[in-house]
Amino acid sequence: MRRFMVRRDGVLVHFLERESVKIYRCSAVKAAVEMLWATACCVEELRRFLRTDSKLLGGGVGIDVGDAHWSVDHRDNPIVVGRGVVGACRLSGPTEAGRMTLMNIVRQELDEVTRNRLKLQWVSLKVKGAADEMSLRYWQSMAKPEQIVGEEAGRTIREMCKKMVAEE
Repeated sequence: MRRFMVRRDGVLVHFLERESVKIYRCSAVKAAVEMLWATACCVEELRRFLRTDSKLLGGGVGIDVGDAHWSVDHRDNPIVVGRGVVGACRLSGPTEAGRMTLMNIVRQELDEVTRNRLKLQWVSLKVKGAADEMSLRYWQSMAKPEQIVGEEAGRTIREMCKKMVAEE
């Protein structure tokens, strides 16, 4: 009898606010949204090669804000600590593929136009470290990533993803 293990890998991406604004002329939160859209585009291109598909395929993004401290261990592996890092990691675990979940403090930092574009709704998630009886709620974007980044950025990202898949 064969046993199959489902593995859920993750990536920690630290979007620096000051650098995002200066270099890319967008907020760190918008940069995170564009990353989600790029991931969704690449996954759609890769689906053409899959024998079977899964709704679990793709990125679930958790966003929190806060200072982060970076260092490396004795093997040059990165070590990242900070309240925002912990919050983002805890949110990304239960977040469905293709969705984005925000801590309340992140939502408070968004302007009204961005909040409306994200189509934020309260969701209850079982998050590590939080007791069920606390009934904690988070904000989840119900918008599709392309609705958030805009048509032009979406087109550019989609073309880049198609090109990357074609080169493989």
